[in-house]
Amino acid sequence: METIIIILLFTLGAIIGSFLNVLIYRLPIKESILFPSSHCPNCHHPLRVWDNIPIISYLMVRGHCFHCQSSIPIRYFLVEIISALSWIVLYYKFGLSIDFVLQLVLISILIVCTYTDLDHRRILNSVVLFGYGIGFAIIIILNPSSIMDSILGMTSGLAFMLFWAVIGKLLFRQTALGAGDIKLAAMIGIFTGAKFSLFILILSFTLAALYVIIPALKNGKILGRQLPLAPFIAVSTLITLLFGNELIQSYLDLVF
Repeated sequence: METIIIILLFTLGAIIGSFLNVLIYRLPIKESILFPSSHCPNCHHPLRVWDNIPIISYLMVRGHCFHCQSSIPIRYFLVEIISALSWIVLYYKFGLSIDFVLQLVLISILIVCTYTDLDHRRILNSVVLFGYGIGFAIIIILNPSSIMDSILGMTSGLAFMLFWAVIGKLLFRQTALGAGDIKLAAMIGIFTGAKFSLFILILSFTLAALYVIIPALKNGKILGRQLPLAPFIAVSTLITLLFGNELIQSYLDLVF
């Protein structure tokens, strides 16, 4: 029975990943997510049913369009794999529970934000605002007792990011954090609560700093780099969802 559940979750996750690819490609260019039907991003030829099977189709055509032979970005494959694996990992962590549903929604939103930030340096308001709405809706309907923790998570994430946005502006004389990053951080707090919200953001900043500092040790240049923060927030969120309590306890044991 467990094997059947895993196969089903992997399949559903891959299908959702295919839909997330549609959002990632179409939303930034303001194209309808319904029309036209799925097509090659290069020649725009409509895809056949067997060209549109999540994960499998990409492997079958070896990452190239069947019609024009142009290269298909590996992002399509990665998003479907990441989404499918996320469903399984979160299932093992939370089981079939309210938290499972809530965090699946959060991870799906973060996947979209990660790739729009990487591709366009944009975190879309439409995606983040959807997260605010669906996050509060799920909590109010399924777990109303945690609504105050979600509100605290949202406000603490917002306050943390606004504080560092001001500090960054004073230090570097330029915008250090985009409005999209700030709104995304506040949204994550709705799903994770105050304790994990702050831990996620601290971990995100730490990973981003390491990503900048380590190469800088070789070339000596740090300032002036534009760094999309959403990927670091997404990775930090997944790490925290899976190991947050253990990491926080380990930190407290080390300090105290």
